[in-house]
Amino acid sequence: MDSTACNYNMDATTDDGSCTVAAEGFDCDGACLSGTAVTMGGGSWISETSWSVTDCDGNVVASGSGEASSACMDLPDNYTITMADSYGDGWNGASVDFTVDGVTTVITFASGSDVSKTITVPASASSVGIAFTSGDWDSEVTYQVEWTNLSGGNSQTALSDGTSPAVGFKALNICQ
Repeated sequence: MDSTACNYNMDATTDDGSCTVAAEGFDCDGACLSGTAVTMGGGSWISETSWSVTDCDGNVVASGSGEASSACMDLPDNYTITMADSYGDGWNGASVDFTVDGVTTVITFASGSDVSKTITVPASASSVGIAFTSGDWDSEVTYQVEWTNLSGGNSQTALSDGTSPAVGFKALNICQ
């Protein structure tokens, strides 16, 4: 029996093999032990998706494809999402969904060729997620997420996707 198991029962007298342990970096409730939960998943065709996170030297530190995944990472504070439509008629129902601690801001635009939105993530945030939701004419759609620290320095591209962005959650690439 494993006293560190999430479902540990101190009254158990035999090990029935049913012990479960928290995923690496997470507690038994699924919260990060340190950092922010970055999750990839959802959408109708997850088998068609892939993601990666690279460090400042270009080394891949986490990646996945074809299945949902989650990791804890230290993330910075300010994000600017810039969205573009090559035809100039807006995103035709598509959106970028930016979620901080379970509160989602849906970002889209109905007409024009581009739009930008800045979102500040508080230092106390425990989870941040970015997901693309498909609309009509995804072949016209691109977007980019820029990160800038709160003092206004060290601006860098954290994510760039499109045309025809992959549906679902995305990992961010940020070097401090």
